[in-house]
Amino acid sequence: MTRYRLPARPPRAEDVLRLSDGRRAMIRHRDALHRYTRFTADLAAVAVWSRGHTASETTAELSDRLPATEEDIRETIAHGIEHGLLSPSGEDGFTALPRRPPRSEPGRLV
Repeated sequence: MTRYRLPARPPRAEDVLRLSDGRRAMIRHRDALHRYTRFTADLAAVAVWSRGHTASETTAELSDRLPATEEDIRETIAHGIEHGLLSPSGEDGFTALPRRPPRSEPGRLV
């Protein structure tokens, strides 16, 4: 009898399907938005509430306090740095970067 088991980490769609480079990039971009955006905002909040707007905890210390693995935290910090939300600080630390509010347009109701 053949037994099937789910892999610990299922393969990603772009690794299994034959896709054009453009489609593959789009899938990775959309996946990163869904996977990291909210958690990046949470990590930025941690930094904002830390002294000097810099979170100096290691990924191991953060993973003890947050429901996330060290790998998830590292990937999320990398996503935040790539999108200009966080800045690296020290070996494992990061700083929240200030964001300017969107410019208002005359005559436009918000």
